[in-house]
Amino acid sequence: MFWALKNLGYICRERGDHSQAIIILRQALALAERLNNRLLQGTVYNEIGNVYKDQGNYPQSMEYYKRSLRDGYYEDDQDLALGYGNLGIVYFSQGDFPNARTHFERAINLCHKLGDSYQLAMWSNHLGNVFLE
Repeated sequence: MFWALKNLGYICRERGDHSQAIIILRQALALAERLNNRLLQGTVYNEIGNVYKDQGNYPQSMEYYKRSLRDGYYEDDQDLALGYGNLGIVYFSQGDFPNARTHFERAINLCHKLGDSYQLAMWSNHLGNVFLE
């Protein structure tokens, strides 16, 4: 049931139905909390952050991305890299280039460690945009 709600929230976000995405993702979050599954909670926090980022609501987005990075929410460095990178995007969007750089570099270091060439390329590109600015 959790993954159905999480994926439905993602679909609503992709369609641009942000209010419906938040409603559904909060249901997924409540289920993850009832299951006492911190990994699932972190996943939903990240997705809610994505919805707020898409809306340009950077303070809310940052709040949820930071929640997703709390100790214990992610079990592996790949998820951490995604969380740091997403937070970097929000800092970049707000013109806070030093914090964007810090978070992109954290993501890149984790990707190097993992050998994740896809995320490594993605976050390196974002870091290049920081230097471009």
